[in-house]
Amino acid sequence: MKKTLAAAAVLAALALTGCMPQPIEFEAAPETMPAVDPSESQQVWADAQINAWAKEYRGVGIKDAVEERCLTGWNSPSEGVLRVEVGCGKVGSDIEWLAGDILREGTDEDLKTVIAVSDQTGGTATCQREWSNRCETSI
Repeated sequence: MKKTLAAAAVLAALALTGCMPQPIEFEAAPETMPAVDPSESQQVWADAQINAWAKEYRGVGIKDAVEERCLTGWNSPSEGVLRVEVGCGKVGSDIEWLAGDILREGTDEDLKTVIAVSDQTGGTATCQREWSNRCETSI
């Protein structure tokens, strides 16, 4: 009983001195959303290009297409350009075929160039729409 009475007395004293909890104030939301890092939006675009290609590639899912064609990574170094890294020791005509296939199967009009890079030799195959889907290989 003494403890209850003492606790009530402390609460009453706090209320009389103005030491009651204050409402929480929140900052106003910003007028505009922060800009998205361009490299993030380019990666999202690159991911969409690979997903579109994988969907068309013999109707298999992205995991199967990526493993079967030995893609080890992809990105977009600039607008309209998709760069794919190819593993499994693929070189020359193998990477040229892959770059051309991704360009032909790509459904996005913004996809202008595909560059495939061999992880074994560093050789590249570049295919561009403006070349009527023709490719050039540099080994």
